[in-house]
Amino acid sequence: MSTPTTQPVPASYDAVIEKIRAGVLRGKGVALAAEDITDATTLWPGGDPSQPCLSFDSIDFLELVVFFEDEYGWVIPETDIDVHECRTVGDLATLVIKNVHGAP
Repeated sequence: MSTPTTQPVPASYDAVIEKIRAGVLRGKGVALAAEDITDATTLWPGGDPSQPCLSFDSIDFLELVVFFEDEYGWVIPETDIDVHECRTVGDLATLVIKNVHGAP
């Protein structure tokens, strides 16, 4: 197994969203087109049915976090992940930025 090369988190929120989108599309067969995965897209089922949703379960989410670590070297400690607070792609982007850059 190769060691991931740590890549800096992109400076912009939108660039982090793009990286998340790439991980979602690579790791999970979603019923959404790439352009439909936005910061407002929910991760978990059970929210507003009119809102696009990735319908993740805990394994899907874990696979995405592992993808971040393997592909980009971004580490998100398990203790920092709260599925009740991380409900959208935007929430996940904020979590990535906070954990890789540190809290402001």
